[in-house]
Amino acid sequence: MDEFRILFVADVVGHPGREAVKALLPALKKELRPNLTILNGENAA
Repeated sequence: MDEFRILFVADVVGHPGREAVKALLPALKKELRPNLTILNGENAA
């Protein structure tokens, strides 16, 4: 059976949240190899 991996990141808040995502997301995606990445950035402004 094939796997479908979802990486979900919730509640990215402000500039610190954006910087954390910018720093950490590439490594997370490389390690976890998701088919779909969802990021809740509604509070990122």
